[in-house]
Amino acid sequence: MRDLVKLPTRLIILKMININKKINWDLFFSSLVLFPIFRFVILQIIITYFYIGNIYDDCTNDFNWYLVAYILPILLSILTSLFLKWRLISQIGKIFLIFFIAINYWGATFNKQEVGYYFKRPIVFEELKNADRLLNAVILRKHWDDSNFVCQKPLSTKHMILLKESPKMRHNERVFYAFQESPLGENSNYTAHYNEATSKIPSEKIDEIQSSVYNSGFLDKPNKKFEKSGNQFDIQIVNFEINSGKEFYIVTIKSGVLKEAKFSGVYEFLFDENGLRKRQKYYYSNDIFVESTEYPLISHLIELLFLCFSIVLHILITLVKKGIIRGRLRIGNLGI
Repeated sequence: MRDLVKLPTRLIILKMININKKINWDLFFSSLVLFPIFRFVILQIIITYFYIGNIYDDCTNDFNWYLVAYILPILLSILTSLFLKWRLISQIGKIFLIFFIAINYWGATFNKQEVGYYFKRPIVFEELKNADRLLNAVILRKHWDDSNFVCQKPLSTKHMILLKESPKMRHNERVFYAFQESPLGENSNYTAHYNEATSKIPSEKIDEIQSSVYNSGFLDKPNKKFEKSGNQFDIQIVNFEINSGKEFYIVTIKSGVLKEAKFSGVYEFLFDENGLRKRQKYYYSNDIFVESTEYPLISHLIELLFLCFSIVLHILITLVKKGIIRGRLRIGNLGI
């Protein structure tokens, strides 16, 4: 799929830059106008006939979302602009550019502040896709008035299968969904190398992980109103091995509500034999309406709305200019 995108992209870049290496601004502004239209059509088709969450919430693949939401609309808008050489579209694009930059900058910044990412939830660490052997899996809990990870118990095989088959592909189940993309996924129930009776991570390792998590300074402090819920954690630690024989621990921490709009935090830490290697986090809301109105999911509607406003504004500016010109002609005819 990526190779299919490369060829038209190169041709478009060559078209947008002429022999004198000057940007073809008419093509640029025309494409800018067509971009939200194509984007709206593509995303509405996906929303109508498919489940957009399968692309947007996919925890193992970023490319499909960026392809349908950004790359395809850009390519189609530029290719169409090569044939529709209407100066009117270009003029509208000059007005729309200001709104386009403003709303996307504000929207992406707001999304980063609220949910922890600009355009899409971060995918799982690449090492999970290379998992070859599942060694241990445990779940723990931290109460709001305690600092220790407690209540350790093995994660049952049955629970793992339920997590793996979850359609939402988010939070704790992200780990087991990602395993389906790995050599481990060939073993459908994960029991070949996993024995519940002996699957217990040493308490020393738990303490080491706990200390590293706290010392990382990566966990957020909840608002005072949500101090109890925000300091309560559900913790999942999965110990796995990749085909090279290297061992990893993936730690998923899900907090209670941290702030307004029922936002909770999800923190992911990857450890190897040398300690903390990678970390990432994001936030999600328990309010379905809030989750369904994240900026990346509604940006195509906002862009189309401001495009319509730009068209109206262009018409008004044109009418005002024509009125001024006619007024000057009348004055000229009167000899004033």
